[in-house]
Amino acid sequence: MNVLVTGCAGYMGSRLTPELLRRGYSVIGVDSLVFGDYGILPVLSHPNFKFLKQEIESLDRNILKSIDAIIHLAGISTEPSGQYNPRKTDLLNHIATVNLASDAKDNGVERFIFASSASVYYTFDSPNYPIPSKEWDKVNPISAYSLSKRAAEQGLLELKSEEFLPIILRKGTLYGVSRRMRYDLVWNSFVKNAVTKHEIVINSLRHIYRPMLDINEAIEAYITALELPTKKVDNTIYNVASGNYVIEDLATSVLELFKDNRSPEVEVKMLDSMITPRNYTLNLDRYRTTFCPNEYPVKDELSRIMIDALSCLDPEHAIYYNDKFLEGKL
Repeated sequence: MNVLVTGCAGYMGSRLTPELLRRGYSVIGVDSLVFGDYGILPVLSHPNFKFLKQEIESLDRNILKSIDAIIHLAGISTEPSGQYNPRKTDLLNHIATVNLASDAKDNGVERFIFASSASVYYTFDSPNYPIPSKEWDKVNPISAYSLSKRAAEQGLLELKSEEFLPIILRKGTLYGVSRRMRYDLVWNSFVKNAVTKHEIVINSLRHIYRPMLDINEAIEAYITALELPTKKVDNTIYNVASGNYVIEDLATSVLELFKDNRSPEVEVKMLDSMITPRNYTLNLDRYRTTFCPNEYPVKDELSRIMIDALSCLDPEHAIYYNDKFLEGKL
């Protein structure tokens, strides 16, 4: 199978692309390299990999003629950075996504896997103890980022046909190690701060809920979405997460990790925040029934993050924080 991966040099793409190649796929990777090429350096010489440095909205559509499936990861990837330039966020996350999918359909591409977000479920009136959201529940996204993701979903659903199958993955917040590492993701951030500052700072209420997704499980989800027989894909949208967690429990798991490793004591600090915390949970029944995901022990990936943070020369560099790095660039 020939697979086009957009955002191949990003946090998710730089882990997914090598795994696709390892499993025998031929991959065309597309990335604007706004964060540099470090994420794809190991695969640039692979015989089954071709790289195109292009913006997704100006991608040469001729390459679609040889493509069987697309995994679309590219776009603005956080709530705060989406607010920097809402118009550009919509152009990249929504308009460019639907245009690419439409061109893909016209060129005979059979499957389009879209990296959506569980944040589409969050609204200002979300309860303190949210009921897990199902894929068919009504959504009312409120930020530029989540609105752009929902608009893209709606555009993809309109393109669905017997010949063209979009699969939409509403993913929880990722955590884990990547060549294009991010320390702005909550669990990654907690481990990094525990390593470098011997403290964990919680900028929200301790009981806030968040669906979390191990990066290894995310890789499996994308590959499963590629390989599912069409007759088994009864639905288009899937909630994807390893589980629902309370923010305080994320901090506790890091404390336990450091205690097990006899590391210096880590302090947890609770700060008052003026930011309305995102608070939501996912119903994972459809995902687990269809995708049959493997379980990845939380401690294993947290240990890898700890080692990565210990070996990083400058874990506070803006390159590891999407919002900080993109501010003024959008």
